[in-house]
This record gives sequence, C-alpha cells and structure tokens, in this order.
Amino acid sequence: MVVAVTDGYDAVRLLSPTFRASVAKELGSPFHAAIPNRDFLIMWSSNASSSFVAPAREQVVRDSRDQPYPLTPTIFEATPARVTALTHP
Repeated sequence: MVVAVTDGYDAVRLLSPTFRASVAKELGSPFHAAIPNRDFLIMWSSNASSSFVAPAREQVVRDSRDQPYPLTPTIFEATPARVTALTHP
C-alpha cells in the first residue's frame, strides 16, 4: 500500500492512530512501513514475501538518499496503537 498524494503530509500520516487502524484492517497488524521522504509512505504486511521486501527496502534506501525532503531509510513496525523502528528489518 502506497500513499503518495504529494501534499507534503504523506509520511506524517503514519503518526495517526486512526490511519494506522485503517491500514491494519487491510494489511493486518502489525504491518511494516517506511517513510524515505516527506512525500512517500509505503506499507506492507509483516508477512510479505522476501521477493517483495528486499527490493522495497533497497528502494527505500535509494529514495531516502536521492529524493527531495529525505527522512529516513528506517523500516518501522506499526499497529493501531504504536510505531516502532525495527533494528534489523
């Protein structure tokens, strides 16, 4: 699931418990998320296949390095109640 509205608030949506609850209904809880830059939020099931996860992580690293308004290459685990940085995604 990708949020790329480019309104300057794409990444910050991850902070909303209501938003995370809505995503959790689709992806399950917990789910993983990345905010490589201000204008991009990507989320996926914590059970996603490695054939998706490995390239997604690589893209997150590239985007956090190369895109405007960089934030972090960190992968997060999210539930409706919390967001936690993964130490070894």
